[in-house]
Amino acid sequence: GMEVVLFEKEEVAGGMLAWGIPSFRLEREVVQGNIRRLEEIGVTIVTSSPVTPQEMEKLKREFQGVIVAPGLTRARELPVEGREYTFRGLDLLKAYNLEGELPSGERAVVVGGGNVAVDVARVLVRDGRRVALVCVEPEEEMPAIPEEIQDAVKEGVVVRDSTGLEEVLVQDGRVIGVRVGSVRIVGEEDRFKEVEFVDQSREELPCDLVILAVGQEAQESWAGSGLTLAGDFLTGPSSVVQAIASGRDAALAFNAELRGESFSGVEESLWQRDHREIITFQDLNPFYLEPAPPVEVKGKESALKEAQRCFSCGYCNACGNCWIFCPDVAIILESEPQLDKDHCKGCGICATECPRGVIYMREKG
Repeated sequence: GMEVVLFEKEEVAGGMLAWGIPSFRLEREVVQGNIRRLEEIGVTIVTSSPVTPQEMEKLKREFQGVIVAPGLTRARELPVEGREYTFRGLDLLKAYNLEGELPSGERAVVVGGGNVAVDVARVLVRDGRRVALVCVEPEEEMPAIPEEIQDAVKEGVVVRDSTGLEEVLVQDGRVIGVRVGSVRIVGEEDRFKEVEFVDQSREELPCDLVILAVGQEAQESWAGSGLTLAGDFLTGPSSVVQAIASGRDAALAFNAELRGESFSGVEESLWQRDHREIITFQDLNPFYLEPAPPVEVKGKESALKEAQRCFSCGYCNACGNCWIFCPDVAIILESEPQLDKDHCKGCGICATECPRGVIYMREKG
């Protein structure tokens, strides 16, 4: 029964759900549909309204309470040489989700092991780029959702785990690669991994696009009486479900405070039910209920987008099939497979085994 006003810094409401997660993971219409329902029940949403410290004091005077949930929207920096020539993961996702824009570059290196890094890698590989994901954690310890990592690998992302970025290589103002090495984690401070290189050996990965996604932090530092904190701003990085649950808890706690009740008491009254009120599945009469319409899992637009990612894309993912199956050892593996024309007899086995259509046979003349 409260009057609620939501102040949103960006042009669209929804925060990370609206612009920080790709649509193939979270459909835009799902987010916008929930926002419309909030407006329908009376929530006033004011977009393009960043709150300054002075305005915060004004809000505290005008409202009975203020819940602060701005999230973690500022990318953390990685102190490596050449970082000024890199892009930030959150900025890339925001530009892609709101405007459909991506930076140029055919070979990309994404640095980071969290969900933002994996999302960036999947967006780029779906756009036809060759993508390597470099992270300091072993793959089994990456903070990203395991299923998302598996999907990224299936889509063509090469994961270089236990690997640290030492330098972004730049020539004539353009990125030409990165220098990396094997690392181990030696500590963690403020949710930021501290690592050390295990030896002096280094490897240079050729690329023309580097994206840093090594964590996020809050842009503001809100504290003081009259404020209730919620979401990632309070708990640190979490899942969508956990962030929503934190917002719910903040609302219940604020409501309980206004009523002079304890938060735990409110929770118990909401969720405890007499067992006699619970209906089991066997007790349901399915003929009494309206049948739900079938869910359209994939529409025409989605199918076309997926078809555009077909393996026959002409981009080499360095699978090595041509080198493995060539009977004449006529494939040279360097930065990418090259054909040794002095030894190739034109048998066509490499073209048959190439899964992406990079190698193909054509009649001469």
